[in-house]
Amino acid sequence: MKRLAVVLLAAPILLSGCILAGGAVGFGVLYSMGDKGVKYRYDAPLESVRATLDGFCQDESIQVAASEEGESSSLRQGVTVDDRRVRIEAMRWDESATIVFIRVGVSGDTYAAGQLHDRFAERMNRDSR
Repeated sequence: MKRLAVVLLAAPILLSGCILAGGAVGFGVLYSMGDKGVKYRYDAPLESVRATLDGFCQDESIQVAASEEGESSSLRQGVTVDDRRVRIEAMRWDESATIVFIRVGVSGDTYAAGQLHDRFAERMNRDSR
């Protein structure tokens, strides 16, 4: 009877994905689709991500309208060539990793945000050589 109670109590937690997300973070990989954007964790310090961010915006022809630099974060807001709003936020995860959140469009186009992440990762790899 106790086992049945544990299973019934654990089912909502398992179905919500909380445990699975926690496990993924433990392995050093973070992929999340929330707030109508896409987050990835890059194994690079915030300073390296900042250095790549401006060049990436130029490569993608993103016209940056607002830029903010904080102690543990960077933010770029702008417009793409096809007049879609873009928000790119880099947040320090720890000394050697950074979370990058990308949102495209007003309603959040996760497909387009994922494509930008793919190209950002290529640029990060190229810049780290």
